[in-house]
Amino acid sequence: MPIEAVRVAAIFEPSGIRPVWFARGKRKYPVEQTTYSWQDRDGAALRFHFTVTSGNELFELVYHTGKQNWSLGLIEGI
Repeated sequence: MPIEAVRVAAIFEPSGIRPVWFARGKRKYPVEQTTYSWQDRDGAALRFHFTVTSGNELFELVYHTGKQNWSLGLIEGI
């Protein structure tokens, strides 16, 4: 479940979307690894979910195709 809006730099390729970094407040987090990704629907819109690591933390980034925005979901320290 999205908890806050975030800014994300991502590469959109024919093979899919690849988040590169995201900013939460004034802090910028480099995406070191995408550990899992999946899709679901919100009505007619697709949502792309990415579980990513940055340092010792695990984050869920969600891209909503209908709203064309990114949000931060789950946050967990490793």
